[in-house]
Amino acid sequence: MIQEAKRTGGEILVLDAGDLLFYKDVQLSLPDSQKKEALLKAQLIIDAFNLMGCDAVGIGEDELRLGTRDFKKLKKKATFPFVSANVVRKSGRRISDSVIVKKAGGLRWGIFSLMGANPSAQAQTLDWKVLDPVSTGKEVVKELQGKVDVIVLLAAMPLQELRALLPLVPGITIAVAGHNPSGLRRSLQVEETIIVSSYAYGKYLGVLKLNIGNPQAPFVDEARITALERELTVVEDKIKAGAKGSFAESKKKMEAELQELKKSNTYRNELIMLSSRFSEDPQVQKLITDFSAKQKELQKGCQ
Repeated sequence: MIQEAKRTGGEILVLDAGDLLFYKDVQLSLPDSQKKEALLKAQLIIDAFNLMGCDAVGIGEDELRLGTRDFKKLKKKATFPFVSANVVRKSGRRISDSVIVKKAGGLRWGIFSLMGANPSAQAQTLDWKVLDPVSTGKEVVKELQGKVDVIVLLAAMPLQELRALLPLVPGITIAVAGHNPSGLRRSLQVEETIIVSSYAYGKYLGVLKLNIGNPQAPFVDEARITALERELTVVEDKIKAGAKGSFAESKKKMEAELQELKKSNTYRNELIMLSSRFSEDPQVQKLITDFSAKQKELQKGCQ
C-alpha cells in the first residue's frame, strides 16, 4: 500500500515514533530461548520496514529492552535510521543519530526523536539513560531552525507528556506520537504543532496529507475550513430567505475568517484500517513464511 502511494501520490515520508521492536514482557531476565525468539520477531519487523521504504524510526523504550548491544546489532540490519536526541549510553555516548534531514516535496525536513522522561523501570537496563526531553528538544530545534523548512518530532512518550512539552519547545511543526496504543482518531493541535498518532499493533496506517504554500505560515485543518464554508452557506440561505437577526454581520465575520484561514497551509489526517480488502504483498508474505520456518527451527532446538 505504501509503495502504491509512492507511485501515485507523489513524494511521501514514512515515519514511526518508536516502541516498535519488542513487547513489554521482553526483558533481560528471560531465558536465552525466549530472547532468541524475541530477536527473531524484531528482525521480522525491521525487514518489513525495510520493504516499506521507511525514512526514520524513533527510539522508544521497547527498542532497548534487551540493552544497547542487541539493539546495535538489529540497527545494522535496518536500511532506515533509528534516531533519538535524548537516549544515550550511561557513559553519555550516543547510540544513534540525534537528527536526520530528508528532502521531499521540494522542502527540507528535519526529523528528530525524544523519549519520555520516565521510561518504565522494567524497560530500563544498566547501559542506557534518558536526557531531559525539554532541554534536549530546545537544543535540537535551535540547531535545525534556518537549516530546514519543516521540523518533525517522533515522540516516544505518553500523550499527556507530549502535550505538556510542546508549548515549552516552540518550532515543531508535526509531532508523531508513539507510546499510545489507543492512538488518536483525529489529529490534535497544540500551539503551532500538529499531533498525529495511529493505533498500535499495525492495524491502521496513519496518513497526514499536507498542502504547503509557505512553510513559515501556520497550518490549519482542512476540516475546519470545510465546516466554516458549510456554516457560511447556511447563513447565506437564511439571509436570502429574509430571516431576521444579525446574519449579515455573521456572514461578514465568517467570510473574513475564511479568507484568513485560506492563507494558511492545510493538512488532512486519515487513519486507514488495514484489512483483507488490501491485497497481500508477495515480498511481505515471503518474510512471514521465512520467519515461521525459522521460528519452528528455534522452538525445535529448545525441546
